[in-house]
Amino acid sequence: MNPTLQALQNMSQGNRTGAGEILDWSYYDTLTIAAAGVDFPLFQVPVGQAGKTYALTNMPSVGIPNGQNFVVTSVRVEYLSHATKGTADIDTLYTFLLSTWLRIAIPGKDALFLKPLTEIMGIPILWHTLPSVAGNNDLISAMGRYTGWNKLDVPLTFIQLDPLDIKISYPTALGAISLVGDFVRVSLHGVLKRLS
Repeated sequence: MNPTLQALQNMSQGNRTGAGEILDWSYYDTLTIAAAGVDFPLFQVPVGQAGKTYALTNMPSVGIPNGQNFVVTSVRVEYLSHATKGTADIDTLYTFLLSTWLRIAIPGKDALFLKPLTEIMGIPILWHTLPSVAGNNDLISAMGRYTGWNKLDVPLTFIQLDPLDIKISYPTALGAISLVGDFVRVSLHGVLKRLS
């Protein structure tokens, strides 16, 4: 089989052309868990504004930037504690992960993606045991392999200037619990096409 001239030209360009690039990419944003409120929008504050640094987000604008097309193929959720926790905090964490949902939508439409954090993170069981060895407080669900990726069977496509309606929702305000101040990071992973 002889390659066509177009196929040879495409091979010589790789993923960058004069018109733009095609990249394996993740956009991420981070929520600091708060005591008050129940719905927390993500991807609404670009990097460099309102204290958002690259440690918290890499969104260059509100919504998908001009000249970009982003096909989301998976969603990732990470949890980071801001302080050392005790055994009693495990039940609080389990309840939070089970009852907190991630919603991805297009404004004015029904949700395109709606799942509890436990499902996205691949935690099929939440089981609290007293450690037989003091200080051995590993979460049963966190041992073994990391499964924080939720591959989408149907990719979500966002076009340039699409506003993102992405929220983490608690069932009720949390109040003064040990998780306040912890971080939940949501990453949208997929194929980014951007113009040069």
